[in-house]
Amino acid sequence: MRAMLNAFLYRTGEQSRKYMLIVASNQPEQFHWAVNDRLDELVEFDLPKQAERELFGWQASAYASEDGVLAVEMIDKNTAETLRQHERKMKWLASEKPSCETAV
Repeated sequence: MRAMLNAFLYRTGEQSRKYMLIVASNQPEQFHWAVNDRLDELVEFDLPKQAERELFGWQASAYASEDGVLAVEMIDKNTAETLRQHERKMKWLASEKPSCETAV
């Protein structure tokens, strides 16, 4: 971590129009003060609402297709994949619970 910080600070010590660095975090307060000191602008994005999340998923699928058109098959495939990922996540979470919780 310290080596990464030192490399970042060394490379960003002077102003330059050759580079643009974009830093993203859901916890920007966790950055070292020296990193925050070198950031010129801070742009905050609110979390997307449920409808926006769904729209973005469908847009990405359409853009990734050969013809750029969203088909029913894509919706079905994405929905099935999302459900599969959710089930896997629930299994992982269930397996990570400490055994002392069940010994009440």
